Amino acid sequence: MALLCLRTTPIDHYIPSPSEMLCNKMIPSNLPVKARNEIPYKYNIDERLLQRQENQKACCDRSAKDLAPLIQGQDVLIQNDHNGRWEKAIVTEKCEEPRSYLVQRKMVV
Repeated sequence: MALLCLRTTPIDHYIPSPSEMLCNKMIPSNLPVKARNEIPYKYNIDERLLQRQENQKACCDRSAKDLAPLIQGQDVLIQNDHNGRWEKAIVTEKCEEPRSYLVQRKMVV
């Protein structure tokens, strides 16, 4: 029921709900709706969504900072794919790809 409510809620005054964009019709939900979202600008929906995403990215990027590069021999933590635990490792070398490094796990005794 929570996902139904989420997907039937309009994004803003000019952008319809995700279910309405997918099905091109209103999907009934258990939440009371006072005003219907009549969309006179249906051709602008994609542009409005992109504009919202750009605004959200700009807000997020205001406080974002680049991380310092890792150096060879530096201790790091890596996440084990099988159990999700974090394990100690050492940076062995930097790769050509951006922000990529070869690491070697430390043996736990």
